[in-house]
Amino acid sequence: MATKDQSPGQILMSQGYKLQEKVEIKREECNIAQRTLGVWINPSGKMTHIDPEVKTEYTVRMQQTQEWAISITSSNMSRKEVYMAYHGILQTKVGYALAVTTFKQSQLKKIQRVANVAYMPKVGLNRNFPTAVFQGPAEYGGPAHSPFYTQQGYKQIQLLMGTIRNEDDTGKLIQAS
Repeated sequence: MATKDQSPGQILMSQGYKLQEKVEIKREECNIAQRTLGVWINPSGKMTHIDPEVKTEYTVRMQQTQEWAISITSSNMSRKEVYMAYHGILQTKVGYALAVTTFKQSQLKKIQRVANVAYMPKVGLNRNFPTAVFQGPAEYGGPAHSPFYTQQGYKQIQLLMGTIRNEDDTGKLIQAS
């Protein structure tokens, strides 16, 4: 993909029945994320940017997690309410975009760490509680908290399989590849 500097030019289109009048379509940089339906998608596929002031999906999800952690830490909620806030609010906010993101495991671990530091003491666990036990399955006595990285993989597979099962053009193209 080329930036506007690497590929200068403008895109003009006619508007409706006014064929003589041309309207310029604003070009966006290919390395700057744009907000779509609740997700900041970057055409280049990167989830971060060199400039920390530029909004990206990573900075948005990290900020949401930090705000959630601050509100949970300063609240007087019961353990059950904190549990519900984690699963009903935070995992929904962060998890919503995971099917269409390409976060690295290290990025999602940082987001997860911010959440766990606030969450674990509020549900009665030590901050240094072993991660393997914390994420362990319920049948072995663990609370079965799947990390965001696992959720991302699951949601991406779910999206892929759902697209294939739709049997539309996109599904057929995926099957052909």
